Amino acid sequence: MVEDDLARARWIWTADGSPRGSQLAEFRRTFEVPATGCRLRLFVTADSRYRLWLNGSPVATGPCRGDADVLYFDTIEVSDQLRPGTNVLTARVVHYAASTPFRMGRDGPSSVWRSSLAGLLLGGVLLSPDDEVVERLETGEKWEARPDPGWSLVRGDRTLHVGDNELVDGRRRSEGDWASPSEIGAPVVGVWGELALSRPLEPRPIPMAFEREHDLLGDPVVVAPGQVQELTFDAGELTTAYLRAELVGGVDAELAIVCAERYDPEDPAELDRWPRDRPGVLVGDPDTYRPAGAGEPEVYEPFEYRTFRFLRLVIRAGADPVTLQRLSYRETGYPLEVIGSFECSDESLNAMWPISVRTLQRCMHDQYVDCPYYEQLQYAMDSRLEAIYTYLLSADDRLARKTIEDLRRSQLPNGLTQSRAPDVVGQVIPGFSLLWIGMIHDHFTHFGDRPFVQRLRPAIDAVLDWWNELLTPAGLTGAAPPTYWSFVDWSPQWRGQAGAPGSAVTIHSLMYSAALQEAATLNEATGRSGVAAEYRQRAETVNAAVREHCWSSDRRLFRDDPESEQYSQHAQVWAVLAHAVTDETATDLLERALVPDDKVAQLSYVMAYFAFRALRQVGRYDAGQHYWDRWRRFLELNVTTWPEEDFAPRSECHGWASVPLAEFGAEILGVQPAEPGYRRIRVEPQPGRLTWAKGVVATPRGPVQVSWQAGPAFAITVDGPPGIPIDVVLAGHDARSYETGGHCETSFPT
Repeated sequence: MVEDDLARARWIWTADGSPRGSQLAEFRRTFEVPATGCRLRLFVTADSRYRLWLNGSPVATGPCRGDADVLYFDTIEVSDQLRPGTNVLTARVVHYAASTPFRMGRDGPSSVWRSSLAGLLLGGVLLSPDDEVVERLETGEKWEARPDPGWSLVRGDRTLHVGDNELVDGRRRSEGDWASPSEIGAPVVGVWGELALSRPLEPRPIPMAFEREHDLLGDPVVVAPGQVQELTFDAGELTTAYLRAELVGGVDAELAIVCAERYDPEDPAELDRWPRDRPGVLVGDPDTYRPAGAGEPEVYEPFEYRTFRFLRLVIRAGADPVTLQRLSYRETGYPLEVIGSFECSDESLNAMWPISVRTLQRCMHDQYVDCPYYEQLQYAMDSRLEAIYTYLLSADDRLARKTIEDLRRSQLPNGLTQSRAPDVVGQVIPGFSLLWIGMIHDHFTHFGDRPFVQRLRPAIDAVLDWWNELLTPAGLTGAAPPTYWSFVDWSPQWRGQAGAPGSAVTIHSLMYSAALQEAATLNEATGRSGVAAEYRQRAETVNAAVREHCWSSDRRLFRDDPESEQYSQHAQVWAVLAHAVTDETATDLLERALVPDDKVAQLSYVMAYFAFRALRQVGRYDAGQHYWDRWRRFLELNVTTWPEEDFAPRSECHGWASVPLAEFGAEILGVQPAEPGYRRIRVEPQPGRLTWAKGVVATPRGPVQVSWQAGPAFAITVDGPPGIPIDVVLAGHDARSYETGGHCETSFPT
């Protein structure tokens, strides 16, 4: 059915054909619905992006981001929005310029792939209540199209990866007359195995985004002739949404909308202690609309979603008054079903829960994004952490699977995956290819999907082979090519990159070792025990080289590179995670390294995630309690989402910073997979200084509810999926196993 509907459709654009630069076009199809009970399912995609309405009501935005090798189409059920009589299907499609090289800040969002041909492709059949074909609605000659000559993009200064801001002249919209569209071609035109006009079409692998409407304006605002009025709005929390302004009148008027994540102080040095809702400066690049002023109500909606907590509107009236009739927004994002919950005896930790959930949600769209305001890019490191948070919160892996595949398709001929994908601007951070392997390992741990791993094994091998070729005679990973960025962390002591320029970075050797061990687990689980053994041997060889060449007997720390006297907490954490040091040696190393020291580069608060993992590995999870103060400081600044970093942050919303979601569910409540895919569940709480905690952790087998109370005895109750064995563990005690799962209740002496 899908194939037939799309095969009948034709790629269409305006009568002028595909544009040379970025262009916005409108399309419509009028059709008659004979009676109630008719059904209509649509299959739609576009190059580059579309928004679709039926009878004036929004129904979908897409397609989800693909790349040079795949173009996704959406399946949209609109039967309940049909009405007897005349119906109008309307689409607005933006085509972003396919310039080579990509012009940052001039050619739209860099994460939106595009070809040199603009187009809309839609298939669908209107069926009667008796399943008779009433009308076929596929794009073709029965559609109408017109360009919007009043729409243009202007370069901003702050959000270059997200793309450009809009400048829309409502007076020029009427210059585009409705006419028959030009046919760009069929969805498949290749023969004998040749590639087609379109990238290969595949169904959307994730659910459609949600949209929820909110109003910001109470009474209409009238601006008198020649006057300027500035309005400020607080959405209450940082959000991602499609903005909508409705105006009346206003010849020669202008509306400028500035979106801001926070108020900034006049002095940037004060930002670290500036409450985010304290009035100051709202900084941002404007979207600008110039009304036609014909007396009829006009609507302005920026095409792409915007990110904001605060809005500043500047309305300039010309010779006539202009009225802002309504200001609203349609909140949007990935439809995450939140199953997890958390509550404990520490109110500051309780306050972190909703902020952490919201931060993750604002960074989930048709891909994970690092930050929704500045970049909207899907990085391997950010996405690995965001995926873990998602698993524990909802057990939904659809977006994570797409992310893993997106990064796989970004793989270079030399074997490395790119740092982010999809993205028309290539970037390589070599260490991120190792974190991508870790992301696959995380997914297997939580879901146990062996066929998925098997399909990815060649790509994993290629990444590890690149690193193997980088080894020096000493057995360490050598310096990456200078065209690559050896980013590790936004540490205050070094901005992103550890070690001396052009040096072999110790952390990379350790990350390579850890990835080899993760790959060994994946290969063992999928029947390649010989490869697993090889990878484990490679890892031990690298670990031995690190111990020999990077250890400082004077400082009793691992150097950031073999030749320097630079040190970081990162190298010590990864030495533990890679099992380069074990047992009491590892415990002693972490206890000495994870304390503030001006002579040792400090982990960012995001990298605390890996510090927590290392501490848990050596049985000293409680030694990381001081990290929570770094999130508590932001609570005092009235944030509604977690910033990118904990010193002079740029972005106020960065998905990787929702570390509390992992710690609350997997550590404080203690729910973890004892076997891949939670075929057996382990509940091992890490109470620390807390006296009680309770909550729910999502698993693919079903939710696990945990409640524990510390006191003269440590009492714990677990309600898990029936039939799934549960091991309840407390440090210093033997595990208590419940083979049939379900309700488990026990206590341990303390």
